[in-house]
Amino acid sequence: MADDLMDLVNEIQAREAPLAELYGQVERAVSNPTARQLALQMLRAQRFQLATLDLLAKDQVPEKFHCFGRITHDDVNLRSGPSAREPRTGTLQRGTMVIVQEFQGNWAHVQVSGGKSGWIFKDYVRCEY
Repeated sequence: MADDLMDLVNEIQAREAPLAELYGQVERAVSNPTARQLALQMLRAQRFQLATLDLLAKDQVPEKFHCFGRITHDDVNLRSGPSAREPRTGTLQRGTMVIVQEFQGNWAHVQVSGGKSGWIFKDYVRCEY
């Protein structure tokens, strides 16, 4: 990534990161269900923006993008292809953030931190933003 783009990404991250906490405070402070839903949408949008900036800063933008997701089960097998017959290349734990690149049948193609990618059963990941 060009130095001028990296500087710009870093500047935006520094300005926007504190806002995520403030949006979280708004979401926790409102009592009306509709207001809470709206505040949660703002928080998700802020988290999406920060996660995208992080990908740019680390030069880890995937070839495809569906959503940012979270692993919902323990010991989820990461496989080299979209089949239980494909070799296991790793294991993901509940709560791990991933980039869902695409869904193919019952499988989700995901990228984990560091750029490693593989396939998991689609029921073990939930799109968050």
